[in-house]
Amino acid sequence: MGSMSGPTAAHNNTDPALIVQKYLKDFWDLAVRRKWLILSFVILGIAIGGTLAWLKVDMYRSETVILIEQQKIPEKYVSSVVGGSTADRVSTMTQQVLSRTSLLKIIEEFHLYSDDIKARGYEGVIEALRTNILIETKGSGGQIEAFNISFAHRDPKVAMKVTERLASQYIDENIKIREQFIEGAMEFLDQELISAKEALDQKEKALSEYRMKYVGELPAQLEANFRTLDRLQLEKTRIQDSMNSINTRLDLLEKTILDYEANPGAVAKIPGSLLPGKTDPLTQRLHELTRELAKLSSEYKESYPDIISLKKQIKDAEQQLANRPMVRGGQQTPSDPYLAELLNTKKELNSQLPPLKSQLADVSKNMKNLEKRLEDTPHHEQALLALERDYDNIQRHYQRLHENRINARISENLDKRQKGERFRILDPANLPTKPEGKPRELIAVGGFIVGTGLGFGLAFLLDLLWPTFRRSEEAEISLGLATLATIPSFKMAYGKSMKMVASELEAQNGSNGKHLALSQCVDSLLKGNGSDTEKEETESGASGHRHKTFQEAFLPQLNLVTKWRPQSIVAEQYRVAATRLDLLDPGASNQVVLITSAMKGEGKTSTSANIAYTLARDLNEPTLIIDCDFKCPNLHRVLGLNQAPGVAEYFSGTNRLLEPCLQKIPDLPLWCMTVGDVGRYPVPLAKLQNLSSMLEMMTSRYRFIILDAPPVLPLADVNVLSGLAQVVLMVVRSGVTPKDAVQKAAEMIHHAGPTRLVLTDAWTQGVPYYVRQSYIIPYSLGSKG
Repeated sequence: MGSMSGPTAAHNNTDPALIVQKYLKDFWDLAVRRKWLILSFVILGIAIGGTLAWLKVDMYRSETVILIEQQKIPEKYVSSVVGGSTADRVSTMTQQVLSRTSLLKIIEEFHLYSDDIKARGYEGVIEALRTNILIETKGSGGQIEAFNISFAHRDPKVAMKVTERLASQYIDENIKIREQFIEGAMEFLDQELISAKEALDQKEKALSEYRMKYVGELPAQLEANFRTLDRLQLEKTRIQDSMNSINTRLDLLEKTILDYEANPGAVAKIPGSLLPGKTDPLTQRLHELTRELAKLSSEYKESYPDIISLKKQIKDAEQQLANRPMVRGGQQTPSDPYLAELLNTKKELNSQLPPLKSQLADVSKNMKNLEKRLEDTPHHEQALLALERDYDNIQRHYQRLHENRINARISENLDKRQKGERFRILDPANLPTKPEGKPRELIAVGGFIVGTGLGFGLAFLLDLLWPTFRRSEEAEISLGLATLATIPSFKMAYGKSMKMVASELEAQNGSNGKHLALSQCVDSLLKGNGSDTEKEETESGASGHRHKTFQEAFLPQLNLVTKWRPQSIVAEQYRVAATRLDLLDPGASNQVVLITSAMKGEGKTSTSANIAYTLARDLNEPTLIIDCDFKCPNLHRVLGLNQAPGVAEYFSGTNRLLEPCLQKIPDLPLWCMTVGDVGRYPVPLAKLQNLSSMLEMMTSRYRFIILDAPPVLPLADVNVLSGLAQVVLMVVRSGVTPKDAVQKAAEMIHHAGPTRLVLTDAWTQGVPYYVRQSYIIPYSLGSKG
């Protein structure tokens, strides 16, 4: 029944079944402890769920599926002109279908929301219509393969018709968008083709003019110019060699003529090369020019500059041969044939020099022109490359536009023949038979579940935010102190709250001042203390205080549960506490026990009175209980005694003897020293030291002296009183006192002797049923019952 000293073995048990059982028990304890909180949320959830279920309007949703058929001709053969992805086009169509203009047409066509239009206007109705329309796409790999269109309305037929209308709008919008894309693309391509053609013609004309302007200086003619320059250089060298040869022959010929005229007989000395049988140089050059012309004609066209130059040179050479002077036929010749031949040869050689000089000048001029062309070629190359590059770019751009124009025309034909991408209704709009959403019953059940969850959640939150000790095991583990006893709630003794018991007693109170008891124990209370109560009320009236009501007079006395309910489990736990207190030091002749708590209202005075009453009645031990709570005395009310005289009168010197300050409980070895009239005789903290001498006088008379001390946290009295006691009992109210307050109070008590815990108002659901049963015969450990 009571807790053992130290943590129990159950805490160290790792049996899964016991652990689950413990958690289930904790959960059940929480549900019972917070039942009103949880029930309030459950009722609130049921009320809200029921209201929502009652207010729920049945909406029927019709659905249709539109399949997106891809282009039937592979795109590698015919590319689609319609730009953007399918998802983008579907999004655009959705915006158009859900636009205000489109939805207004649907509202007017099907006469939707007539009442709502009058109440909220068109804007609110349009928003409601958009809310009831759902568009869901389907596909894989980022591609949309189909999409669902659904609409919800109170009338299932209207829902089906509106869904069909929306599907047809999507199909019409798809056709319209594709037509707009194709028409716009073709119009754009036509305009771009015209512009590109104009640009291409202009660039082609500029390129042609540039080539005509700088013909012979272009990069493509660079190699030919180099070959021509080499040929002209050879020609120049040949002409120079010919002129040198002619000049050399003329010099020899002049010398020969002079020598012949001086010595006519020296004919044999004339060199053979100067005789008439030699080769004609002009004829030889004509043959060379003819061969060069034949060679170039096999490689180049007639318009090639070198061919034109060679033809001119050949024509000049032929004209020179034709105009050569004749030495025969009517011309005057010398009489000496040999001399005449020499003179003719000289004349012929002189006639060959001007053409050679002219040819040399032409060749030099041509070489200079070629050199200038070669120097200007790099400059023209850059300009020509820019022109050709621009021309090529424009030409490619024009070709691409032309290809795109052809592709757009083919794409237009595909759409006309329904071979391109199109929307097709896969599943027509259905006629719904069941309303959408959750059933009404499920909404109500959901409200119950949500309310229950919120109730339990708040209950758990409260336990987390304000942790308290609910079991003795928790207190032992947290504080490191053994539990003397666990006292259940007094409701287990009376079967109801003490306020209800007092109310029933007050209801049975007679007009003559006598009281009728609900039970034999309560009847003893009324008979045994009626005179004292009347005396107390008389004294209170004489002193000018107000008269106490029935509940104020007798409600504290019901806390002495060991007297009024000795058969109960509560009284049995107090007997356990008294027995363990006696066994702490069984050989001691007397013990001073200090009973305190961390805060006010934890049941320390009730615990002090019940333990003292049990020690005296059940253990037959002489016991003295002293009320040391000078700020809020309550012990005299619990025991049904007068407040004065007591400790205050003894310390003040009004009663120098202890006996007048002690009040004996009838038929028991139990005495009580109340607090006294602290209003008239205040007891400061310094006078508490006098308690030590008073206790020394009384220890020989009493086996147990119990000090009912004030709370630890608000007052400093316990620091003095704890030094006077051998045993300290810390009273902790289960489920009320915060853990941190108890821990702080335990740290503030500096006591070298045993310190034990008494857990009061323990949770009754944690006590087994076989322990809660009362004994038929009052149980007593002593000689008196």
